[in-house]
Amino acid sequence: DGSDLKPRMLGTQQEVSFHQILYDTDDAHIHIPLPFFTNKSLQYINVNAALLPVQKANLLDCEKKGFNILKIEELMPILGAELSIDYGLHAKAMANLYHFQKSHNPLGLKGNHAIWYESHILFFDCQQDKIEYWDYLKHLEMELHLKHISSLTAFDLDYYVQCYNEVKNNALLQEKMKEDMR
Repeated sequence: DGSDLKPRMLGTQQEVSFHQILYDTDDAHIHIPLPFFTNKSLQYINVNAALLPVQKANLLDCEKKGFNILKIEELMPILGAELSIDYGLHAKAMANLYHFQKSHNPLGLKGNHAIWYESHILFFDCQQDKIEYWDYLKHLEMELHLKHISSLTAFDLDYYVQCYNEVKNNALLQEKMKEDMR
């Protein structure tokens, strides 16, 4: 009916909305690739929701009725596979993922899940050399993100610093080896 229309504000990013199918897929503990959270991908999901490839999720013990979740593999050629986006798109998609997780968390910003995402994102954002080493760091970022999803570990700054330094040192070694081979 148009009651939820928002004014367009030039020079500002429009607030993104998340279709229920994303929440259902996340609730089924299916990893949604980060490129699905770019503005373009979210718009595609919202516009084409009725046509998206879906499958029935396995029922949890407490559920009486099944629900549909996205067929991630079929959507990756359209919306992008993990690690397929550059740092700029990654940063924007991470911001959207954070808003998604925050909106999905009953405690909002104060929920442990939202706090973990904020800490995770800020850690990588605060690194001065993140863009220079992004081709190496994006694998670490995804690995730490997937570890959190699979085991719900708390954010550990010391562990992040250790992993970051290892990846950066390996990157420096690889660059030096390439130089020496020339």
